[in-house]
Amino acid sequence: MVTWRHLLSETIAFGCSRNNESPINIIGIPLDNTASYIPGTRLAPTSIRDASCNIELNSIYTGKDLDKIGFNDLGDIVVVPGDNIRSLERIAKVVHGIIHEYPHNILVVIGGEHTLTYGVLKGLLKEYNSIGYIVFDAHLDLRKEYMGYKYSHASTQHIIYEEIGIKPVIIGSHAWCSEELDYALNKEIKFYASNKLEDIDGIIHDIIGELDNKSHVYISIDLDVVDPSYAPGVSNPEPLGLSPVKLLNILHRIIKQMRDKSFIGFDLVEVNPLLDRSRITSILAAKLIVELIAMLLEHNKGR
Repeated sequence: MVTWRHLLSETIAFGCSRNNESPINIIGIPLDNTASYIPGTRLAPTSIRDASCNIELNSIYTGKDLDKIGFNDLGDIVVVPGDNIRSLERIAKVVHGIIHEYPHNILVVIGGEHTLTYGVLKGLLKEYNSIGYIVFDAHLDLRKEYMGYKYSHASTQHIIYEEIGIKPVIIGSHAWCSEELDYALNKEIKFYASNKLEDIDGIIHDIIGELDNKSHVYISIDLDVVDPSYAPGVSNPEPLGLSPVKLLNILHRIIKQMRDKSFIGFDLVEVNPLLDRSRITSILAAKLIVELIAMLLEHNKGR
């Protein structure tokens, strides 16, 4: 018996191109329970889907026309306002159901605040024994707790590592506190600051070594990894971030050079439409999703 679909609400399809036979599963997670600066990420799945209906769906990196492939957009998970623990449990349940029913499809998650990744990974671990985990984020998110609460967006990577045993590899960070830095060094968590990405071949070599015994890989992109001059509509913007092209170039090279890995999917989180009056951040998010989907489809075809 299917026991997870009742936790979804219907939405427009990403790209306004719904295809139930598509190899791409999409879910939105309008989670916004622990915003510490400006709330609004719960509005992102709708805003990004709307933007996706108004951009071209042809990938410049692969040449794939995703409009011809379409998306099996399953809608939004109905989260519990004000209760992050129950919301994360729902996310894990739905993700497990999707992966179990569509074991060969790419999973794309549109957030929502970054804590949702904890729920996604818990759901994935019910199907996979071990998962390699690559994060693009302005912040390390390694605080033990934030404002007295450990299931906070500022503690996402800490709870993922401490509670479910998945060690992140973090790329593009340019904002952290002393507590996070000490924790990362003590736990030997690899992170690569935004001003240290010139030797990308060496970094990819390190990442491949770090994920050597992981057959499946999941990617998480907090859009505040991109400089706010390109992406102002995020909940916690920090200067000195990446350009969108640099982000995509790094992703493209990582995926191409990890031929022996199976990429389960990815999430894109922390877009805040309330801070995105020009809508350029939602448009950028939609474009990044298109390009990353195309890269993963290309990768899977070559395996």
